Amino acid sequence: MKLKKLKKWTTLLTCATALTVMTACSQSSSQSTGTTSSTTSKTSAVTATTSKKTNKNNSNYFTSKDSDTSYNESSATKIKLSGSSADVSGDGAALSGSTVTISKAGTYVISGKSDGVQIKVDAGDSDDVHIVLDGVTMTNTNAAINATNTLSDSSSNSDEDADAVIFSKGDLTINGSGTLNIDAKKNNGIKANDSLHMTGGTYKISSVGDAFNVNDELNITGTTMTIEAEEDAVKVDNDDDTSAGTMYLSDNTMTIKAGDDGIHASGDMIIDSGTYKVEKSTEGIEGKSVTINGGNIDVYATDDGVNVRFSSR
Repeated sequence: MKLKKLKKWTTLLTCATALTVMTACSQSSSQSTGTTSSTTSKTSAVTATTSKKTNKNNSNYFTSKDSDTSYNESSATKIKLSGSSADVSGDGAALSGSTVTISKAGTYVISGKSDGVQIKVDAGDSDDVHIVLDGVTMTNTNAAINATNTLSDSSSNSDEDADAVIFSKGDLTINGSGTLNIDAKKNNGIKANDSLHMTGGTYKISSVGDAFNVNDELNITGTTMTIEAEEDAVKVDNDDDTSAGTMYLSDNTMTIKAGDDGIHASGDMIIDSGTYKVEKSTEGIEGKSVTINGGNIDVYATDDGVNVRFSSR
């Protein structure tokens, strides 16, 4: 079992008719056990349907905050996007040029349409920042952080650190029942330097890089996703910490086209339930270990359909 690091801010993004982001000090754990499997053919088509009882105790992989979409609208700070600028009403956020910087804990409701505006979260180590996207369209921005919400960056994105449409230095949670469209023209769709938890929502993501690029832990449940990535589609990868780079998937419906890996974890991967259709990939599903407890899985790969890279089991 891996205990996550403390003392780092977390961002929560919720999607209903709104969508929310949150940043804060957090602690969660993950574990994986079970069987592993792999294929070695150079062109692989893998179809699997399992009816094994799945693990419904998601508390090992998600916190209570991950699925909490509630907020007090009357006390929230409002950020109204308009063209190349924004109007800010309330505490904790300020506009400078075309960048809105959120500097402390609180709830921030973002609405409107913008061209070239960036939302930057620069809060304290223990601050909970809750961002609600309410019918937002953001285009041509270095790293847009974020009814239907549509976010896209610019192919001329000059921010080498924030090389994604949604970028978080700390833990990132995305939840809600709404729709989020992401068009990553420079590199990655969603990038989190620590963990990314997703609970619910409908997502359409296209990227010239990775659709998901996560460092420590990627846990996703209850989502519907259509992904087209020129590189990896769903990826968590940590070359420095062999206990990190873990992935947990349950109750999702994913349709994936990837230029490289469809679903990739440098650490242990668990698929508990859901439907996963990898229509195009080099490696279909890859992990240090791969445990499939249930679900419908259909993979087309030019190399391995399911590849277990370093497991001795």
